[in-house]
Amino acid sequence: MPPLTTTPPRVTVVLTAADAPGGADALRSALAQTWPELEVLVVGDAPGEVSDGRACVRRLPQPTDADRATALNQALAHARGRYVCYLTGHDVLYPNHVRRLVEALEADAGHGAAYSDAYATVFRPAPGGGREVLGKVLRGGRSAERLDLLAGEAIQPPTLLHRRDLLDQAGPCRQELDSLVDWDLHRRLSFFTDFLYVPGVTAERYVPAPDTSAPPGDRADLPEAVASVLAARPPRPWPKIAELAVVLAPAAAARWPVAMEEIRRRTVVPHRLYLAVTADEAKPLGNCPDDVACVPVGPGWPWDARVDKALGRVECPCVAILPEPPGGAVGSVQDAWHVLTRHAAEDEAIRIGPAGTFAGVFRTEQLLVARRRRPALSIRRSIEADGIVLRSPRPDELPGAFDDLVRRARDAADHGRGIEAAQLYEAAGQYSGQTLWTDEAAARALYRHGGHDEQALAACTRVNARRPTVASLLLEARLLRRSGQVDHAAQRLQRAREFLEEPTHRKGPPC
Repeated sequence: MPPLTTTPPRVTVVLTAADAPGGADALRSALAQTWPELEVLVVGDAPGEVSDGRACVRRLPQPTDADRATALNQALAHARGRYVCYLTGHDVLYPNHVRRLVEALEADAGHGAAYSDAYATVFRPAPGGGREVLGKVLRGGRSAERLDLLAGEAIQPPTLLHRRDLLDQAGPCRQELDSLVDWDLHRRLSFFTDFLYVPGVTAERYVPAPDTSAPPGDRADLPEAVASVLAARPPRPWPKIAELAVVLAPAAAARWPVAMEEIRRRTVVPHRLYLAVTADEAKPLGNCPDDVACVPVGPGWPWDARVDKALGRVECPCVAILPEPPGGAVGSVQDAWHVLTRHAAEDEAIRIGPAGTFAGVFRTEQLLVARRRRPALSIRRSIEADGIVLRSPRPDELPGAFDDLVRRARDAADHGRGIEAAQLYEAAGQYSGQTLWTDEAAARALYRHGGHDEQALAACTRVNARRPTVASLLLEARLLRRSGQVDHAAQRLQRAREFLEEPTHRKGPPC
């Protein structure tokens, strides 16, 4: 990558939960960054003898209401950097973390956020203080689709770096959330920018080893928090998210309550439901919720007329027309939205449900134009006459294609079909472009069932030449030992031991 020709932009590292047992290590890792223009905002007191004499360290008092959202908002209000990244007392950053992500974004004006991979570093408290590392598990390993960001925490918080000005659009952290604060922030940022995946481990998040003697935690509030995150909408306009209207025009009043609840439960895409029903049919709903527009129709109106009335109210750029009855089509709504917004040609709409079903996700303006030109025809005939092609999504276009291949590979491995599992992992890698993770998984499947050590070793060697992990080094050591290459196996074991050291004690990143 060519060197930067202008003054390097300032980066703000926000350190919260600084009083955690690893707070001193977290602060040291921030100060060890190789990026020249850096400020570190520390919320609370990091324990230990860590000098803050450097001008780039600014300490902020721990807020009285010590939840994560409040602490983040306090720090972000003081952030002066063009870019912001995040750290807690449970994390450490490798020295190249900021540099790799900033340089990636500076070289790619189309993205406002970048993220890398991290280790989940499992530890237990060491006698006399400190942490004894038990192992490291790679978190990440592949790029996240926008639908992944909308549906859950697809990015590890310490791996993210983004433009500070995006917060002016997405808004501050929502203080009404007691959990899922990071996912909520990432989700809202995704309305305004694309996220650039920068392969490579540049951070670690310390995770305590499970206490099997303790009762399971009670997270009765989690479903409520998830619902709150999914319902949140940042201020418009949303340059990266095409909001989806879902038109439900049931001919039988008994069908719509079930279909409406299923749409709400299964659709993580920002959407608004347009319910074309008579006044009597709408009575069970009472006052329409914020995400539902009740469109009044007359008794006995046919399905096409109900849909047309609802379309006249739609303001979203995409619209899903569900069949009558909705049946199993509801679960395919957001998949069709994903294919329409990511893969479809200008004259295409994406079918929902099996071939032959007239239901799909359309570009709203195209559909309205077709109806204005030929209002006397049925909706199906008018789009056909206007040249809109309603097609089914191809398997490789679906957002779950990678996960489906991985599920099938794991099933093959669990049933002793190592070669089949390896082939499926290879297909998943080719589909997603994330061959490091799939190569390691294929090598593990081949090693597990034996008889294919040469292929397993080749896959493992490819991984460790580019981005070694503790698990991949140990696997290569086992394969080498089984093939009689004891000296080489010992070398890989030594590298794995080095990876288990505290990263802040290293002179450089592990990969």
